[in-house]
Amino acid sequence: MQRVFVRMQYDLAFAERLVSEVRRGREIGKELVRLGLGQREIQWLCSLDQRALLHDPLKGQRLLHSLITELRASCAIVLAEKRHLHFFDRFFATQHFHTAVQQGRSLAAAFADFLLAAGLRTPVLAEVVRVEATLARCRRALEAAGGVDWRAPPVPGELTHVTRAPGVAVARHSPDALDAIAAVERHLAASGVDPLVALADGAPRVVLAPPTDRPPIPLGFIPGAAGIHLVELDKELYEAIERAGGVTPVEHVGRPLAQSLVEDEVLIAATP
Repeated sequence: MQRVFVRMQYDLAFAERLVSEVRRGREIGKELVRLGLGQREIQWLCSLDQRALLHDPLKGQRLLHSLITELRASCAIVLAEKRHLHFFDRFFATQHFHTAVQQGRSLAAAFADFLLAAGLRTPVLAEVVRVEATLARCRRALEAAGGVDWRAPPVPGELTHVTRAPGVAVARHSPDALDAIAAVERHLAASGVDPLVALADGAPRVVLAPPTDRPPIPLGFIPGAAGIHLVELDKELYEAIERAGGVTPVEHVGRPLAQSLVEDEVLIAATP
């Protein structure tokens, strides 16, 4: 019920539709029943004074600001094409948002899915979104483990199993995406304005290089003192970290390499 209430606060059209259709016994009321709400809870939601949903009119803008800041390059590229900030307001009416709230999923991941499904034309956008979505996922994993206070578990006398340290990931991405992220960061640094408005109507356009046929490169998402760093990896290192996505026997990684990666806190000792 609390999650439905959150959805109502961010999507007023959903709230109005819910109240109207529950009263007429339409499908949206059946959805609430499927979610486990009883008639008392449904009636409580539908009897809310709608003014209660408007007590904080900037609530949505603050959340969008946080999401845009997290997917900064992606949103700058979107604005370069759409030229209007109101494009992002659509997020709250999408199934991406509603499903994420109802299921307790990451809103950053849902926002990335919204951008990917928006049908935008800029060729490099999808790859940039995927890079930044992985960065966001890595930041959350590291924060969940304790953030700057996280400490690797002690290494046993005989290392038998390993897994990735919190915030570590690997993926293959086009160099075009990295070039685009760098171009956006240079543009925003030069403009000296908030990324929310840097590319809205009247602002200078970011210049992206044309797409190339360069193959994807193996990247490591590695936590450091200044956040999650993108590092190009050689084939052996990439495959070793990739294999350690779960609790993995040292032999599957290679003992000397596994021990080295544990010393660097890219992998950590694990118990099978």
